[in-house]
Amino acid sequence: MSATDRITRDDARAYFASKGMRYTQDPAEFMAYPIHWGDIVRLWCMCEEHIGEAELEMHMRPKPEIKRIRGRDQVREAYLRVDGPYFTNREAISFNGDGDMFIGFAGWASDKNVRPFLSAFIEWVDWFVGQYGERAVSGSGTSSGTNVPQGNPAQAVRPAGETPATNKN
Repeated sequence: MSATDRITRDDARAYFASKGMRYTQDPAEFMAYPIHWGDIVRLWCMCEEHIGEAELEMHMRPKPEIKRIRGRDQVREAYLRVDGPYFTNREAISFNGDGDMFIGFAGWASDKNVRPFLSAFIEWVDWFVGQYGERAVSGSGTSSGTNVPQGNPAQAVRPAGETPATNKN
């Protein structure tokens, strides 16, 4: 059992928030380092890689649905979807645009089948923060007053001597 086997959907959301990351639908709101189209494509690639490593019979749908804030390259909402041998077009990861800024992780999936999406998401957050710096991501490095755990949740639960699954080369 790897460290990412224990990460829950809520852990992944909390990790995103703990790094000061967020997305917005308000074109007037300034974000120092907003999530862009290319960042979502990077997440898509990471999901595909993690599905392959998990040896699951799924694959990412060819094109993520990405909606941008008018006049900007900033993501307003995005939907990454997956196909399998007995289903098509199911949610893998979604940045919902219904006002609550909820990030969904394969709500249809069992704990086993959601793992590639959660581990890819944690890896993507680490990549994003590595690109722009943890405190610079939202301008403040805080998560709107919520008390969320700090650090990579995969590293926090990693047994002694095990390498983190999210830091593959």
